[in-house]
Amino acid sequence: MDNKENNFDARKEKKLNKNNDLKMDIDNSTSEGNDSNKTEKEYDLLNIYISNENSITFFGKKKKKLKLSSFGFCITENKIKLKKVKEIKFSLLPDDDSDLFDDEFEYLSKIKPKGLQNLGGCCYMNSTLQCFFHIKEFTDYFLKNKKNIKKKDGLISKGLLDTIEGLSKNDTKTYYSPIEFKNNLIEVDDSFQGSGGKDSADLVDIILTSCQDELGGDTEFPNTALDQRNESLLFLDLYYKNNKVQSIVLDLFSFYLRIKNTCFECGIVYFDITSENMITFNLEQIFNYQMNNSGNNSIFNKRIVSIENCLEFYSFDNSIWENAECKYCHKKALTFSAKSFATLPKYLIFHMYRGKDEKFECNVDFYEHLDLGPSYYSINGIKSEENTKYTLCAGTILWGSHGYGHTVAFCKHFNGEYYIFNDSSTYKTNFNEIKNQKIYLLFYKKNN
Repeated sequence: MDNKENNFDARKEKKLNKNNDLKMDIDNSTSEGNDSNKTEKEYDLLNIYISNENSITFFGKKKKKLKLSSFGFCITENKIKLKKVKEIKFSLLPDDDSDLFDDEFEYLSKIKPKGLQNLGGCCYMNSTLQCFFHIKEFTDYFLKNKKNIKKKDGLISKGLLDTIEGLSKNDTKTYYSPIEFKNNLIEVDDSFQGSGGKDSADLVDIILTSCQDELGGDTEFPNTALDQRNESLLFLDLYYKNNKVQSIVLDLFSFYLRIKNTCFECGIVYFDITSENMITFNLEQIFNYQMNNSGNNSIFNKRIVSIENCLEFYSFDNSIWENAECKYCHKKALTFSAKSFATLPKYLIFHMYRGKDEKFECNVDFYEHLDLGPSYYSINGIKSEENTKYTLCAGTILWGSHGYGHTVAFCKHFNGEYYIFNDSSTYKTNFNEIKNQKIYLLFYKKNN
């Protein structure tokens, strides 16, 4: 018994010493507060950041990371104050404009901007690849899952891995040749051979579809006999019960649209849920929509459409269906449909469709920061999106006109600066220069 008590006392003393040492670490991390030359304002720059409920990090002049288990109790604001850490401002998460969330991708900031060699008629391919490469989570996934990706049969994912590895190498080369990706792309779909009328949007579609199949599996929903008049029931069944297969595509790009249908014969309202990876805006239709809804048509002489009008038109695009059979009264009647976001993705891709052959000449008034709040509809019973704000991170630009031209990419590089990626050449740019270009694709990242 005495030995057990002695062992218990020894463990207790060891734990107390450990906590005392920890207290000293905390006090030392703020010891600069004892310097009379420091001002109170400087103390406000210090933060505590709890990451994944496993560790606590002190940020300031000195940075120290400690495991939560070291404290021996649950970390709360009051208990931290009891440790006499008075000079530190407490926060569960960093400020919205902080880059602390990107700590796990810090190694990417060492990568220098690098171009892609044009292998003949594939400027659209190079620009699209640059956009995907500059999505941190996407590149990080491929670099950290090399072995698993190489074991699979996926041609597109293997080609992407080769390109991502090539662009990630900090060697003396200023560009990389995406020959493996191009060969694999043609093997999957030979219509991508040569220029062939393909563009950035076509490639985005095949990249996302192929990566979903190759890395995540099929996610088609089974047929359901649920009453579609019960919106929450329909959404819960489709989204929460049947969406079991996850992938990098679903995690980063996929979102759900809520479609509200109204039958003009019986007046019954019913709902549909559909999954998408990209939104396509038909600029010619949207321009005409603006013209018809404006009392002053002269302001549209320069052919400019706003991103707000794009989203507004998209909500009601093809909204009136004639002779559509109602699922409830079974009569062919006029049906009205309206779309809205039911979920919001981490990355949202906008496609500015300008026609297949002769491109519709039109500029897009878009912003570096975008709020999708007006286009989002919260469904009862489903956890609502508290954050609806996005920041521009990449896109493609069309140079030339009337169906003939060249495609380049603009991307916010891992160092936080915008670059133009014109095949094998790269150079710095800024948003004001990008804003005046003829945009084709826009990639927006959801704010942390």
